[in-house]
Amino acid sequence: MKPIKSFFLSLVLAAFIQPVSAQNGIVRLDDVNDSIMYDMFTTAFDGPGVVHLVLERGLLEYQPFVRVRIGNNLYRFMFDTGCSQTLFHSQFAPAAPGDSLAQLFGVESHGKKNDVYGIARIDNIKIGELETGPVMVPLMDLGYGGAGGTHGVFGMAQLVNYDIIFDWKDKSVLLIHPNLTDSVISRYFKVMTTVPISVNEDSHLIFVESQVRSRFKTRQYSLVLDTGSEPCIIPEEAKPFLYRPSFFKAGDWRPKLGRTTIMLGDKKYRHVKTVFRPSSTYTEHDAKQGIDGVVGLKVIGKQPILISTKDNQLLILKRRK
Repeated sequence: MKPIKSFFLSLVLAAFIQPVSAQNGIVRLDDVNDSIMYDMFTTAFDGPGVVHLVLERGLLEYQPFVRVRIGNNLYRFMFDTGCSQTLFHSQFAPAAPGDSLAQLFGVESHGKKNDVYGIARIDNIKIGELETGPVMVPLMDLGYGGAGGTHGVFGMAQLVNYDIIFDWKDKSVLLIHPNLTDSVISRYFKVMTTVPISVNEDSHLIFVESQVRSRFKTRQYSLVLDTGSEPCIIPEEAKPFLYRPSFFKAGDWRPKLGRTTIMLGDKKYRHVKTVFRPSSTYTEHDAKQGIDGVVGLKVIGKQPILISTKDNQLLILKRRK
């Protein structure tokens, strides 16, 4: 989690978020078996042909949230295409007498270990016009979970039935059944660029082949398309133009930062502020998944984009006037 930019900003956000009270519709499970684990990654949302979601900015400049209703309460879920599975904050899942809060297992990703403390069943979840359930969710400590914070994260495993139009400037997300996508695009958008993508069948992560031009040469990387990340992250071997060196402080890794030119298809993004990550921080999980780095929202959020995991393509769009 990144540090909060402003305490006063959090107070302003808190004024607009309904506090979480009784946890209706969320049940912590005390018996986790292989069947439940399988259900977590195979339950997909389905419903109306087009679902409109309103995006809200989080505590950071590029941090997209949507409001979710569970029972009688409103929650804030990050809309994260770089996350496999929908997650829920362990702080807001009630524990029955005798439940164990001990760590069940650990998940390691991008150099950070995340502990899963349980599994919960959400009986009914409503996002915009889409109402569905039940869905199994891992319980994790997602950091600041109070008013204005993160109660949960939407992952791609639950959204595979929909194409996604993500429009950060318009503060909206459209979930569209693929048979309706062409009509929605022709009415509201122009297609500027089409970029091939690939989707991992197990993790549901979205990969886009990217050309990165830095100090000496152009390199090809397979980057995860991640609306839950602000910057672009690529290997340190890219030899950036540095404006802050890497260093260690109290055991904390601080990355090198630089600016590069990134090509997605024939769309060129110049002077992109980029995090350069040492090879020592890449994990065995990253290597197995073929993850070289991340394309974050500061790069891909400049224009509307459409993500189609059915057709394996990313469309960079322009809204019609």
